[in-house]
Amino acid sequence: MDKWVYSDIKEEVYHKTLSNGLNVYLIKKDGFKEKCAFFGTGFGSFETGDFLIDNDGNKHLVVGGIAHFLEHRLFDYYKGNVMDLYDNLGAYTNAFTSYNKTVYYFSTIDNFEECLNLLLDFPSVFEMSEEAVEKEKDIIVQELLMYKDMPDQKIFEHTMNNLYFEHPIRFDVGGEPEEVRGTSRDLLRLCHQTFYSPANMKLVVVGDFDVDKTLEIIEKNQESKKFETSKHEVKKIDEKYDEVVKEEEVFEENINNNKIMIAYKMKPFEGDVVKERLCLDFISTLLFSSSSDFYDNLISKDLANNINFDFISYEGINCLAFSSDVNDVDEVKRLVKERVNKALELFKEEDLEKVKKSEISFIIRSCNSCSNLAKYFALYLFENTNYLDLIKIIKEISVKDLEDVYKKYLMKACSVCCVMKGKKDD
Repeated sequence: MDKWVYSDIKEEVYHKTLSNGLNVYLIKKDGFKEKCAFFGTGFGSFETGDFLIDNDGNKHLVVGGIAHFLEHRLFDYYKGNVMDLYDNLGAYTNAFTSYNKTVYYFSTIDNFEECLNLLLDFPSVFEMSEEAVEKEKDIIVQELLMYKDMPDQKIFEHTMNNLYFEHPIRFDVGGEPEEVRGTSRDLLRLCHQTFYSPANMKLVVVGDFDVDKTLEIIEKNQESKKFETSKHEVKKIDEKYDEVVKEEEVFEENINNNKIMIAYKMKPFEGDVVKERLCLDFISTLLFSSSSDFYDNLISKDLANNINFDFISYEGINCLAFSSDVNDVDEVKRLVKERVNKALELFKEEDLEKVKKSEISFIIRSCNSCSNLAKYFALYLFENTNYLDLIKIIKEISVKDLEDVYKKYLMKACSVCCVMKGKKDD
């Protein structure tokens, strides 16, 4: 078992890859009452369009929303509804599916061993009838339609479809209603067999527990869990990073306030991925955060409100997106683009230090909560990053690093602008 020590923040991480391929990470938090665990697989909506090959050599297309569908159905465990089982143990449980992962988790004070075994068991078992699958479809479709009706989600989908030609970020994590309705039990089983293999999964456990005993519990649980995975044929993505599908789009919806989203499409990372990702994250903060003069200007002049920004980064995709409710579409669009074009003028040592201290402070605060530490540690694992390594990397980032990354990625990026307007009364 490996041990990583972070003496500056008084954290220790224990890691072991089990014989079946499961990667286990244990973080001991002396004196904390809460114990929690996050158990995830690298299976999300980005696999849409891939093919799985069964034992007879037949190819099966991975349809949109199937990772989310599996997440729903696996809570219907043969021993009972998983939420009820955890409730009986005095624990909380939930799960989520995103672009590149599906994660199940629990938090508890009591019955830790039972909770941990249950977490390791129920996602690993495929026990669902044709009737249960059919019944679930209507539930998921209703959830999907409700989500898709949200204005912020609509403008995001329009923006991504205008920004990218082929990248699967264009697809909704939950899929489309017709894809959900067409999902078969056999395809669910094949996806489970492929992506829920222990070698494709990661377990993070955080709390005040005996490390050796906890590892023993996990190893005993996993002794019999070995999957014969299907062959996975990953689709080829020939994305164009120097152009977009459509630079501008204006569409109408039943909303009270006009909305805008401006997004910049950057090429994939070519250097130190973790460092460059942090640099672009810091650049987006310097550009658009609520502490910036730019933000204050938009608010004070009543140009925009409900201002948001996000740096979206996954394998094969780097995107900086600004969005807000707007009173003057043209002026906000002009100011945002001007801001990005003149970003080099914003990279001051004093401002960078504030951003770095804020980010380090966030990481340290997250260590004061077992569930937050477990969550962020697990999320970063699926980005091939050790969450606690970030502090050292952040401290080393300089103004020159920001300038180099800006020139390499954002300065050369193409962009799209989507505007959602309220429908005019007839």
